[in-house]
Amino acid sequence: MMRAAITYGARDIRVESIPVPITGPGEVVAQVEACGICGGDYSMHQVETQGMHQLQNPVIGGHEVVGTIIQCGLGSEGLSVGSRVVVSPNRPCRYCPTCRKGNAHLCPNRLAPDLSFGGGFAELIKVTSEQCYLLSESISFVEATLVEPLACCLHSLSRISIKPGESVAILGGGVNAQLFVQLSHISGARRVTVIDNIPFRLQLAKALGADEVLQVSSDGFPEVHQSLPEGADIIINTRGATEYTRHAIDLCATGGRILCYGVSKAGETVSIEPHLLWKKEIQLVGGRSFSDTFGSALQLISSGRIKVDSLVTRSVNLEGYVENVSLVSREHVKTVVLPKQADKKMRHEQAFKIT
Repeated sequence: MMRAAITYGARDIRVESIPVPITGPGEVVAQVEACGICGGDYSMHQVETQGMHQLQNPVIGGHEVVGTIIQCGLGSEGLSVGSRVVVSPNRPCRYCPTCRKGNAHLCPNRLAPDLSFGGGFAELIKVTSEQCYLLSESISFVEATLVEPLACCLHSLSRISIKPGESVAILGGGVNAQLFVQLSHISGARRVTVIDNIPFRLQLAKALGADEVLQVSSDGFPEVHQSLPEGADIIINTRGATEYTRHAIDLCATGGRILCYGVSKAGETVSIEPHLLWKKEIQLVGGRSFSDTFGSALQLISSGRIKVDSLVTRSVNLEGYVENVSLVSREHVKTVVLPKQADKKMRHEQAFKIT
C-alpha cells in the first residue's frame, strides 16, 4: 500500500492508503521525490473538479512531478531502476484534428490522472516511459519541480515573440512572473518591469533581473501609468483576475502585444473598449500549458541559465498539503510537496532561504 492525497470534491482532500501501482508495457513506477503545487491545484480545492482540467473525482492531483524510478515495464527504453526523472504530464491522443495541427497540448481527448495513473501528490506514481525526462545530478529534485512551469512559460512566450530592444511589463509577482522576468531578458528585452502588491515578491524579482519593480494597491494603477507613461511593448498578465485584462490594455504601448497567462474563473467576463485594440493595433493572445518546450525548459534549468533555487520557499508533506492547499500564502512564491516526509513537524512551513 502507499499513501496519497485524494481529492473527493471541493474542500475535501484526504490522505489515505491505496494499492501500489503496477506497471504495464511501456510504463514505469517512480517514487515521488517532490511535486510542486500549481495554481490549478488551489482552484481544484475550491470548486468541483468535474469540468475542470478534465478530472473526475476521486483523483490524485499534482502534475509538477519529480521522482526516482523503482519499477520498469517492458519496453521502457532508456530508463532503469534508480533513474532520476522529471515527468511531463501531457498525454494527448495524437490522432484528433487538434493534435494533428501541432496543438497536442490542447487535445480535447488527453488522458487525465486518476487513482492509478499520473497524480504526484502520492508516495508513488505510474506514468508512461515517454513522459519521463532524465535528470542530471546538477539539478536537485526540488529545483526540477520548476521544469513544467517553465515549459508552460516558454510555450506562451513563443506566442508573442519578444523582439530585442522591446520593453516588458509583468503583472503579478508569483512563480511564473519570476520565470518570465528571466525569459524576457534571455529573449533580448531592453527593460523588464514587475508590478505587484507584495514587497517580498518584488524584492525577489529585482534579484532575478527585473529592471524596475512597482508596488501597487488595488487602486494603484494610476501610479503605474506615471512610471510607464508610454506603456510597454509587451504586457504579460500572470494574475488572471479580469480587471487586470483592462489594466493590460491600458498599459500596452501602440503596436504592442498582451499575453493572457494567468487563469481566470470560467464564466467571468470583462468589459473592454475594442476601439483601443483597433487604435493601438494591440494583439491580445492567450497562452497555456506547453507543446514541445519541456526538454528546452529542463536544459535551461540544468545549465543554470534560468535560476530557480530561490523560487521554492516552502515545503510540506502530504498532510501539510491537505491543511494548506486552501491558502495561497502572500509570503511564499512556490510550495512543493515532499510525500516521503512522514514527520509531523513537516506540516509546518519549512522556508528555503532566499538570497
